Amino acid sequence: MFSKQQKNKPDSQIIMRIVKDGETRDVTVKEFLLSVNLSVEALTSVLVSKGIIMPEDLLQELDKIQKEHAERQQ
Repeated sequence: MFSKQQKNKPDSQIIMRIVKDGETRDVTVKEFLLSVNLSVEALTSVLVSKGIIMPEDLLQELDKIQKEHAERQQ
């Protein structure tokens, strides 16, 4: 399932190391963020398609959370 350990990646880019069945694979920040983004997109798509959430409600909540986060940063 996982490819062999990837070579030539600067250590500063590696966010985690996965070991499965004795195989080691380094995961970069870019790969990790892409994985998180795809997961959130898939979850959002399912929730909207099942009518559990409305896109407008999601956008309002995102806006609210972004504003709260910005206020905490000040």
